[in-house]
Amino acid sequence: MSRILGIGVLTKDVQMKKLLVSLLVMAAAAFAGPVSYYGKLQAKNAALYSANTGDKVQLKGMSMFWDTWDVGYNFYKKNVIDALVRDWKIEIIRVAHGTGTNLNSNWKSLDETVIDAAISNDIYVIIDYHSHNAQNEVAEAKEFFTHMASKYGKYPNVIFEVFNEPTGEKMWNTIKNYANEIIPVIRKNGGADNLVIVGNSQYSAHPEEVGAGDINDNNYAVTFHFYATEHGVSDGAYSGYSNFKSRVNTALQNGMTVFVTEWGTTEASGDGTVSESKSNEWMTYLDSKKISWCNWSVSNKGETSSAFMNQGNYTNPSNWSVDGYSASGKYVYNQLQNNYKTAPWVNGSTPNTSSSTASSSAMAAGYTDYIDDFEDGDKYAFTGGVWYAYDDSKDDNGAGESTITNDPEKDEDGVDGFKVVVKGDDTKGMLALKGIKLVQGKNLYAPYVALGVKLNKDESDYDLSSCKSISYRYKGAEHNFKAQSSKVENFNYHKIAFKAQSSWTKAEISWEDLDQENWGKAEMETHFSISTALNTINKLTWEVKGIENANKTYDAPTYNYLYIDDVRCDGLAIKPVAGSGSTTGNSSSSTVLNNSSSSTVVTNSSSSIVVGNSSSSTVVTNSSSSTVVANSSSATAAGYKVSGNLEQTVAPNGTFATVTITGVTSFSRDWALSFLTIEEKNGTVTIFGTVPEWASSKSETLTINGEKVVVKLTVAAAGASSSSAVQNGSSSSATAGSSATVATPAGVVDDFEDGDNQAYTGGYWFAYNDKGDKGASTFANEEDAENGGYVVIFPATNGSTTMAGLKDVVLDQGDNKYDPYVALGLNLGEEDEAYDLSSCTEISYDYIGSAHNFKAVLKGDGTGALTDYDRHMVAMKASTSWTTAKIAWSDLEQDGWGAEVVLDKSLVSAFHWEIKAEVEPNYLYVDNFKCDGLKIVPPASSDSKDPSSSASTVALNTVVANPLSVALHGRTLQIGGADLVNVDVFDMQGRPMMSLRNVNSDVALETLAGGSYIVRVRAGSANMTKRIMLK
Repeated sequence: MSRILGIGVLTKDVQMKKLLVSLLVMAAAAFAGPVSYYGKLQAKNAALYSANTGDKVQLKGMSMFWDTWDVGYNFYKKNVIDALVRDWKIEIIRVAHGTGTNLNSNWKSLDETVIDAAISNDIYVIIDYHSHNAQNEVAEAKEFFTHMASKYGKYPNVIFEVFNEPTGEKMWNTIKNYANEIIPVIRKNGGADNLVIVGNSQYSAHPEEVGAGDINDNNYAVTFHFYATEHGVSDGAYSGYSNFKSRVNTALQNGMTVFVTEWGTTEASGDGTVSESKSNEWMTYLDSKKISWCNWSVSNKGETSSAFMNQGNYTNPSNWSVDGYSASGKYVYNQLQNNYKTAPWVNGSTPNTSSSTASSSAMAAGYTDYIDDFEDGDKYAFTGGVWYAYDDSKDDNGAGESTITNDPEKDEDGVDGFKVVVKGDDTKGMLALKGIKLVQGKNLYAPYVALGVKLNKDESDYDLSSCKSISYRYKGAEHNFKAQSSKVENFNYHKIAFKAQSSWTKAEISWEDLDQENWGKAEMETHFSISTALNTINKLTWEVKGIENANKTYDAPTYNYLYIDDVRCDGLAIKPVAGSGSTTGNSSSSTVLNNSSSSTVVTNSSSSIVVGNSSSSTVVTNSSSSTVVANSSSATAAGYKVSGNLEQTVAPNGTFATVTITGVTSFSRDWALSFLTIEEKNGTVTIFGTVPEWASSKSETLTINGEKVVVKLTVAAAGASSSSAVQNGSSSSATAGSSATVATPAGVVDDFEDGDNQAYTGGYWFAYNDKGDKGASTFANEEDAENGGYVVIFPATNGSTTMAGLKDVVLDQGDNKYDPYVALGLNLGEEDEAYDLSSCTEISYDYIGSAHNFKAVLKGDGTGALTDYDRHMVAMKASTSWTTAKIAWSDLEQDGWGAEVVLDKSLVSAFHWEIKAEVEPNYLYVDNFKCDGLKIVPPASSDSKDPSSSASTVALNTVVANPLSVALHGRTLQIGGADLVNVDVFDMQGRPMMSLRNVNSDVALETLAGGSYIVRVRAGSANMTKRIMLK
């Protein structure tokens, strides 16, 4: 257990197995635990990895108290471990083996009881040599680990911790020599590849002192211990490190895997105040880095870190009660319960180990999560801002004399600056500082030079609220990455330090990594967590900084350059903005994207045709013979060969051209493109299928022979011609739409003239009530048995064909705590996905009926996660005659009781018409919904009858009618159009629920639970996908 540290100082991508293995693991999860799922653990690349799945692993559990004293060893029982697994949901237990003068004569029986119980419960167990002076106990340690490795090294459950908490300062050389003597003992006596954990100086508080190559082993981690009340995330300044977190970050930058084998909610003594707030900060940080932990301790000792403090009868788990747990015990118990709900080994899911892959997979066409990839070679970021460089020559505290050798360049205003985007170092473009020389000169403080980006050109705040983390690649000098917030008034910006690197290295940053320094006048300080002010960030900078030097002489960084590339914001959806002064298609937001990085997706505003990333690529239409240039690569290092193009642009109802991958020894898929057939047979994976009308642009990741292979689909507008060249700005260029017309007139989102419930934006109309909130409100709309939900399209009463609405509305609060409600809604595209309304200047619609609130819903807020349901809205009065509502964007405001969020027109996903609290009259009908200025290309199934735009188009392809038909009657699928069909049913996460072959009759769905599903029917080359709802 940790003690006071003295001198006020202390004050872990690729799936590796076949799909069959994953399914077996998932099946085993019903009666097994994390070890069956993850297998042996491997420490590499600053994380812990599963031998079974290849994914990063984070484990959470408890540490036993010393096996030396009764308050500890009385819990060294099988039924205690059983209960900790069953009730507490631990994934790992740590055995604290006392040594030297603390050796228990019965230690072998005690320790092995816990180890055996852990193995039988399929959890991990750390065999911990719980010493503060192991360097003086080498013979004893060797004997102990010889026995333990010989008996337990064969089990994937077992982890060896060779040195608990060395007490001295700067002991790493001593610890390293000890570890290099003990670890070979483990390896030679049965623990050939088990994970080994090594302690470090001052009670294992200095993981940053461990360097690559220090330990002569290929599967070891370093530990880190903390006691939250005394050792907060932002506490612990020491020898150049601003806090404890920066020490761990440095270890991770060193490539070390960090494992918190012991931590407490209390003071370092193991007693005193329990701090939930500081513990919460640590839990957030450890989760962000996927660092595993064990909490101290399973004990009834009379100290606050004991889970069962002063509970004498708790050595028998039958007496346990949550109410009887200590404050620390309750806190950790709840942490473990929450972890169990989302643990991959429990629900069979695959952890998301690559945030950048995940974000790009879900990115809508025309958007990117890259702030810039520099492939276009210009100085404009995709956010619309500008890249620049600066030095300390104009510092307010005196002129520094630091310099760089970048070529000079003037900005649009004629101000002298530097050229910062250059080619070189095996890149098409990168950000660069060259010839760095740091000289303090007359500056009172340390010299510096820096690179930066103004996220908006006018330096105004840019909303990064949806950005979960930032990453970039760098090479060269040590530097500080800073996020500059307009809330900071004294230049004390939030930052994190990165070490110098001689080769390209990826930096990954969570917002919790960024801290302010402890300086500045108190009245000017605005210390806060940057994660609470992500909408106030206006610049990002990369600062190379020297040290204060009284002689004002030259201060050299490790390397006299700094290169930056691929700056990315995971979770952010950026629609690239053209740089000012750009008159050709070569800017960062160029409509035609030739020879560009696949990370950037750009659409042509005049035609909405997405252009592929290959210079020879053409748009794929609904013609099965139209494909993008095939990728017929030679065999990869992993032994497979791809024939065909993995990145295709296909119109709705069009065909994804066949791709084959040969030489396949292992295969799995994540089902993101569930409507495509992706099957493995006899070592060959075949990819093909028809893109349904409702599909959106997305990617699916396959794992082939242990490597990730991405299949990328961009859904183009229906009818786009494969032979028509994209002409930027040409009024005669080919535009996409239905066979009858190209675009909706005057920004019409839906005029309901086609009589269906699909808007011209591609999304669908729907209705809902307050039953989910225990309300009892109703309307008389019929249930839509075929499509799920309710029928919302009716014959119109205003001279048009049809309209959307709610009829015979009854508001009843029922057991709802708040006002009753019903609502009509429209998802502009795929549910909870953004539809760019940036060009929309005003919203209008015709309505008749009840007073209502018109609401805009942002991407990611489908369940109120962003605004707590306090959405941007405007109230409209009741009207018994048809009335036109005209709404400016500035009219839409939040009430103020939820989370304040900026209304970004490019991130709107839906609109709702909500009747709340009172209804008079008892209906609401809507028609002619428009967004002025918006250019909309309707999907093939939503034809506008207004042919006014047809004169400016060229000939378009006609969609060939699909011979298949699918209808749902009750719980029976009726299928027509072919004698024999194959039927697959997936849930809404793309998981297969039913698979039938050569069906020649109706399909009963009685075995499926109620809810929404995707049905895919195939017959020869015909393919139909349909969404259904079962009651």
